[in-house]
Amino acid sequence: MTGWQVVPVLCSRGGPVRLPREAAPLGRRLPYRRARGEGPPGPTPLLDQVRTAGWSLEFSGWQQDYLGDFLLGLAAAQALAETGDHDLVYRGRRSGLMRRCSLPVDVVHHDGPASVSTRTGDPVRVIAGPPLRLRLPGESGPPPHAPLWLDHDDQDVVVHSALPMRYYLQVEQALGVRLRHDHAPAPTFSAAATVRPRHVVFVATTSSHDVKQYGYRGFAAIGAAIAERAGTDLEITVIVDRRYVAEARAAFAGVAEPVVLAGIDAADCVEVFAGAELVIGNDTGLTHLAALTAGADGGGPEVIGLYARHSYRKWTTGAARHHAVSAPLAQMLALADGDLWLDDVDGDLWGTNATLGVLPPDVIAEFACLLKGERCSGTRR
Repeated sequence: MTGWQVVPVLCSRGGPVRLPREAAPLGRRLPYRRARGEGPPGPTPLLDQVRTAGWSLEFSGWQQDYLGDFLLGLAAAQALAETGDHDLVYRGRRSGLMRRCSLPVDVVHHDGPASVSTRTGDPVRVIAGPPLRLRLPGESGPPPHAPLWLDHDDQDVVVHSALPMRYYLQVEQALGVRLRHDHAPAPTFSAAATVRPRHVVFVATTSSHDVKQYGYRGFAAIGAAIAERAGTDLEITVIVDRRYVAEARAAFAGVAEPVVLAGIDAADCVEVFAGAELVIGNDTGLTHLAALTAGADGGGPEVIGLYARHSYRKWTTGAARHHAVSAPLAQMLALADGDLWLDDVDGDLWGTNATLGVLPPDVIAEFACLLKGERCSGTRR
């Protein structure tokens, strides 16, 4: 992003975002200069409460139901965990996945609402859920979503737009003390697998098949274009919903003989992602999970999310290897920090500029090869 400009297709690298002031998106000024080492003005009563009584982060609504919302919301648990040495426990349906989590949690399978909490009697309750903002004790009338924070540093602005850092900074300000992470605070998920050269995974699942699906033929075309640029055959894995297995196999005919995984559990996807050099997927929870995967070597795949109807700067882990290719509407939403559902915006008004179909496979393939150093090399950066 070089300024207030929307282009037909935007390829954006992941990691921290620092921009000239005149190019910054809409957001709220962080009340201290964090990039210069400053922090909040001092401890608040809430810090003493969570250190003494412990805390319970409870997931509801979207954060309970959708994997992506849950993964990004775990950054709040990371922030609260930095306040003391309490033993932690996760209760919820995603027990297999949470056994891989970098947060040091005991795991209890539970079919009700999910939570991460300290093992204390009467903890401070923090609610994670709509309206996409943490509800902390003592707060009233929260804004409709977690704000984008702008950290002014002379002529530049450090843009904290990824949802994990928004939640993390909200907790930091509520506690009144500076926390450890400078960016990408969401917990990671460990795997035993190591990278296999030329292994590319396509995440073709989505919670909104009609508007957030790039399409199996589109993914196959990306795979063919990467193979042509790399000058070698690829090992391809495609993750699909159960009812689309035949469609996925047909789309990749003539490109490769893919491994098609249907209905695979998120915990098992971590091993699949750890074995890949590259993951390309719809803007969905499994794509976020790929960016949070830590393989046996400590690294993970380069990940490209495809965005049309959500801000590519907001719905991301913020990790250095979590990149984006965005349609015009996704760019507009990033600049304005808007949201189709929260702001009651009809995405159809923007026609094809609000669809993944405007993202050419060749452009995505070229971006992928640039991320991997011109060819799929079998190494990670």
